[in-house]
Amino acid sequence: MNKEFWQFINSFAPWLSAIGTFLAVLVALYFSRKDNRINLKVAAYLGEPVFLERPSKKQEFICISVTNVGHRPAILNAIYFENLLKKKIKYFLVSDQSFSSKIPIKLNDGEQADYYFPLEDFIKGNIDMFKKLILSGVPIFSSRFICVSAKTTTQARFKNRINKYLSKVIIKTLNKYS
Repeated sequence: MNKEFWQFINSFAPWLSAIGTFLAVLVALYFSRKDNRINLKVAAYLGEPVFLERPSKKQEFICISVTNVGHRPAILNAIYFENLLKKKIKYFLVSDQSFSSKIPIKLNDGEQADYYFPLEDFIKGNIDMFKKLILSGVPIFSSRFICVSAKTTTQARFKNRINKYLSKVIIKTLNKYS
């Protein structure tokens, strides 16, 4: 342990300090840019829209809600179903219900857009779509991989799997009409 050895060891200190400073700058830049990203939460479930007057018959709806959970405005321009096992097949949705939000729609921080599709009519009218989304032979398994996705004008895509109860109802209704 002579003087030359300690000088050699001490020569690493500036290098380690420079690496630490560089990593600190990278982390700071990452966290500063994280809030500038568009962040949407997409959910699909069974439910009912809230009416001022009660409808004459109870009707179930496939409800799709898109919420802006980021700090940047987003313009939603498409909603579609896809299967994670069959990435190339996508089916775009348009709701003609008067109580659904319109597409395209601008969502500011914390705003939500809701889309409602009557369950029976939707599945009857889209039997071919669901048959292609659900793999033949294993419908219960493949229905768990159906996602509802939202796309913005910046081409950012946000997806979430439909819940288990909704996938079972879709399969049950599909079997009823096919």
